[in-house]
Amino acid sequence: MEGRSVLLEVGCAVGNGVIPLLRANKGLYAFACDLSPVAVRLLQQKEEYSCGRCLAFSSDITQGAETQPTAEHEAIESVVPAASVDFTTLLFVLSAIDPCLHRAAIARLCRSLRPGGLALFRDYGRGDLAQLRFAKGHWLGGDLYVRGDGTLAYFFTVEGLRDAFEAEGFETIACEYKHNEIVNRATGVCMRRVWVQGKFRRRV
Repeated sequence: MEGRSVLLEVGCAVGNGVIPLLRANKGLYAFACDLSPVAVRLLQQKEEYSCGRCLAFSSDITQGAETQPTAEHEAIESVVPAASVDFTTLLFVLSAIDPCLHRAAIARLCRSLRPGGLALFRDYGRGDLAQLRFAKGHWLGGDLYVRGDGTLAYFFTVEGLRDAFEAEGFETIACEYKHNEIVNRATGVCMRRVWVQGKFRRRV
């Protein structure tokens, strides 16, 4: 890793994000983790993974080494050296996690970043079409819902996200709503998408 920029991608799935980044930047070293061991194994089987600049592992980012869900999972701090990461990405990950565990995950990412390192965030915002489509029986309170398959869906506010990151050692560089209206040409129905996008820097 010496002399290279270091990325930690959280929620890497099968590598559709990290592989193009490695391809485009030969000076990048990437840690990549996902809750699903199956997805991680599929990433590890890809030819481009063998470049020697990527280490993928399965992890529950809300838990430490002693409380990972299976022996196959590893805590971030067991794999990623403390204060070694230049930037971490957290794209549509926290919304699937119980909000009472958000700050634990953010704190863990903060410890992995060097002072001044950046956390790049994007996820669902309050008022997004997906939130408006939930039936009453799926509402768990506040902005938290449960899907038919039992997974959670949380919808963020700018204020709540900023407060969570700042409470765990970050300063806010940018945190805002991103609105996008998509019109179905066949039906003429307008679909309103709302995301929250943030850029946070670990305090020195």
